[in-house]
Amino acid sequence: MRVCLQTRGRTLDYAFLGENPEERWWSQYRNQTAFEDPTILVHSEGGRWQICLSGIGSTRKDRVGTIIRYTLVLDGECRDEGAGESAGAAVGAWLADAAAKQPFGSIQAALDAEFSEAFVEEVLGDRSPKSAATVSQKATTALERLTTGASARHVSTNHGSWVGSLAMQHPREAFMDRVHELLAGDAGRALLLNLIATEDEARSVVERRGATAILIEDGAEVLGSGVVPLEKKKSQAPTRPPRPSAPRRTSVVAVTIFLFLLASLLWLFLGATPM
Repeated sequence: MRVCLQTRGRTLDYAFLGENPEERWWSQYRNQTAFEDPTILVHSEGGRWQICLSGIGSTRKDRVGTIIRYTLVLDGECRDEGAGESAGAAVGAWLADAAAKQPFGSIQAALDAEFSEAFVEEVLGDRSPKSAATVSQKATTALERLTTGASARHVSTNHGSWVGSLAMQHPREAFMDRVHELLAGDAGRALLLNLIATEDEARSVVERRGATAILIEDGAEVLGSGVVPLEKKKSQAPTRPPRPSAPRRTSVVAVTIFLFLLASLLWLFLGATPM
């Protein structure tokens, strides 16, 4: 499992400590979530998975007193059960902290225990292999702290796309079920997005992608305590204008007979009139 951690120092801006991720794949959600606030993104193609957890607070502050945050980016192989367990524990911890609106929760405590202010200031901007290895080891140790208290898994019954409220227990349990399925090899996504507020907005995220479980922060009044299926809207085939009907053969024949009779009557009438 690859572990990358982004944070900042008192004066130096946000950057990844040690090693950078290969790609910033999470940026595709910049219109659906504010990464300064609790965000969970889990992708799986069936062989590998990717996770981004952002908006995690710390006890450190910058020079103007603003709380410094963490962003945790993980990726690994679905066949690696140990990595999947650690990653699932991290997702579960951040989900529980976000639902409880705890500024200083379990995942923050685990990261702060490894990444002190002195250490962050020392390694921030250091791209040496030694620094990268130390950061990775510390991040892995922090995840191991979370694995001990990980909640039990349930049997999922929601295999399609759906949206639910972060505030409700059942959607959160269904969300974690989906996360474990993705880490074990199912293809799809599990997303906690903080700029999505309605069912229609959630549906727009789902369209043209695989099965997706979505949690939103303020959906309890609209969505209730369960999950709301998000079926793709069926595209309607364009309606063709009706073809102009071909003239009926009987109409043509009738007109021909009428003209013939009219011509005959005129000939008789004109021929019988004296000059």
